[in-house]
Amino acid sequence: MPTLVLHGDGDRVIDVRNGRNVHAAIKGSEYHELPGIGHHFWTQGKDVALTHVEEFLERHDSRQSKL
Repeated sequence: MPTLVLHGDGDRVIDVRNGRNVHAAIKGSEYHELPGIGHHFWTQGKDVALTHVEEFLERHDSRQSKL
């Protein structure tokens, strides 16, 4: 199953090592560390996070792969 892991390197709630560990534990996952972004990356780093999500979905959109 395609899996995207995003984690802000400025997260003081959950250490960035947790994101790295999740990525390492999920074979084939894609990992992006968001520089300077804290725990609330969807508001603090919305644009960069959204770009990663959109690109990930474009690469893994099952509807497009069946066309």
